[in-house]
Amino acid sequence: MKSILDKLGKTIKSSSPGLFSKDEKTLLDELGAGRKVTQEQAIAVLVSEIALCDLEFDKREYEFLFEYFKSKFGLKDGEIRNLIQQGTLLMANMQTTELFAQHLVNTMSSEEREELLVMVKGLIHSDEIEHGFELYLFDRLERLLGFEPDGQK
Repeated sequence: MKSILDKLGKTIKSSSPGLFSKDEKTLLDELGAGRKVTQEQAIAVLVSEIALCDLEFDKREYEFLFEYFKSKFGLKDGEIRNLIQQGTLLMANMQTTELFAQHLVNTMSSEEREELLVMVKGLIHSDEIEHGFELYLFDRLERLLGFEPDGQK
């Protein structure tokens, strides 16, 4: 898996040299090398895809994520802002989240991944609008995290 991720990272960087910022390139290099990418970073990318599926990051979604990252990881406001910004930029540039989902499968227990899905459901409902595409992305994320859409493993 590490060699595949390394190749993918090198291919992306070589085909689009100006696409990623220095921090984004570093994160992709670290993910490809199988090290240093935190669960917080991977989660930020995954939830950014869902939060942005309607092309805007609603204030309630943003606040919901702030509370999640504070309570789950003990992060400060500035750290959370940077994390969400980094996740949003990476997701927007990559248009894929599979690598980050796989990182979470490799680093989180089944119970932790189930808790993450509960949080994502909360995120979807935080703006009081349930978009069909959000539900599609949730089902996709559920599969990527190793579960069947009905919640069965």
